[in-house]
Amino acid sequence: MVSPPPSTADPAAATGCDGPDGAVDARRGTRQAVVRGTSMRPGMERGDVLTVVAPDAVEPVRPGEVVTFLDECGNAVTHRLLGRDPAAGGPVMITQGDGRTEPDAPWPADRLVGRVTAAERAQGRLFRRMLALERLAWWEAGERLATRLRSWRPVRRLQRRLVPSRLTLREERRAADSGEWLAITCTACDARGRAAGWQTTLRQGPDTDARPLWLFFGLQVRLRYRGIGLSRRLLAAAEAGVAREGGGRMYAFVRPDNRPSLGLFRSSGWRAAAPPAGTVRVPELATCLCFVKDV
Repeated sequence: MVSPPPSTADPAAATGCDGPDGAVDARRGTRQAVVRGTSMRPGMERGDVLTVVAPDAVEPVRPGEVVTFLDECGNAVTHRLLGRDPAAGGPVMITQGDGRTEPDAPWPADRLVGRVTAAERAQGRLFRRMLALERLAWWEAGERLATRLRSWRPVRRLQRRLVPSRLTLREERRAADSGEWLAITCTACDARGRAAGWQTTLRQGPDTDARPLWLFFGLQVRLRYRGIGLSRRLLAAAEAGVAREGGGRMYAFVRPDNRPSLGLFRSSGWRAAAPPAGTVRVPELATCLCFVKDV
């Protein structure tokens, strides 16, 4: 299948589509699908099993939720909803993959298939794909091994000496005219303008204490630039962007097996807590830890 084409500046442009396998013609009830792309990383990996529930008229999808929709070719695509924008022919939906820095092309609301309410990591699927000599599977295995090696302190010191740390941070803002949502994407670029790392922060409605809620997601750093503190710089840039908008409560979800990210949030003043009241239903709630920080 083919997902909406990403921007040529998108660092994940070469990773392919991230939609689920399976029939999605019938838009009633609950169905399961399998992710076969990578642009929803790190929250969703290739082979994850998703539970897609048909949209509810009583409780419509809200910014921050992961939704499945049909693209122009009728193929299913699963991305995170940023918000709605008014249009002449009716409201259009704005979505973006967690592993991308650019949003998808706007699509009409009648293409919505449903919201994703659960995401289960497939066990042993990577090994089976490696046995099938799939090139992407071998790349994923090598990336995991390199990440473990670079977590060692001597390797991190060597990494800081060999890899130049002169990276510039670029901030892009996208907002609805109604002010319903605001997305801030921060990208770290090298001297040639290539993306070394990126993340997105999405402003949602206020919680029970009337404070703005900000969902932090999509933090990724290219393999070459890991170990030089770039993730910490991106997290600090996100907090600074939220502070410039008046502050609020930031929250993020981290998988329990993602030890580098767990250490990053804990050492940056974030605390593990229950998801803030008023947050939308996202698949990370079932398997991930929630971290919260007031800015």
